[in-house]
Amino acid sequence: MNDPLTQLLSGKVKPGIYRFASHVSNEHLCAGVDKAGWLCYPVDGAKVSDKAAFLGAFAASLHFPSYFGHNWDAFEECLRDLSWDHAEDAKGILILYNDVDRFAKAHPKDWGMARDILKSVIAVWHKSSRPMIVLLRGDATAAVDAPEL
Repeated sequence: MNDPLTQLLSGKVKPGIYRFASHVSNEHLCAGVDKAGWLCYPVDGAKVSDKAAFLGAFAASLHFPSYFGHNWDAFEECLRDLSWDHAEDAKGILILYNDVDRFAKAHPKDWGMARDILKSVIAVWHKSSRPMIVLLRGDATAAVDAPEL
């Protein structure tokens, strides 16, 4: 595992949204994250071109329940819960959002809403003593407000 990820898993990185330029495969990253007792969710953004596809990609990757309503409120509700994946037993939650630029550039207003929800949910998980980190992989210009990890 590379040094930034080691720092993240050891609690030296504040919960939040970060740009992550590593070319390490999702499988390799998630293997290390899982070994550390965290949940790891790689989200494939390569085919995400609109809000519906964004919500669908997150629902599939994070195993949202069948009652997921495919709207922003339901997205936030499911991210706050994650009980179906026993998130309450995990040391932390890592979301790897690959190809973030496709959606962020095509629909900046929807990406702004998604980002605001992610930030809100990260704060909720932090209060429960479980960090949530979202790593954005892809074109850095789509996530200029996120620091690099």
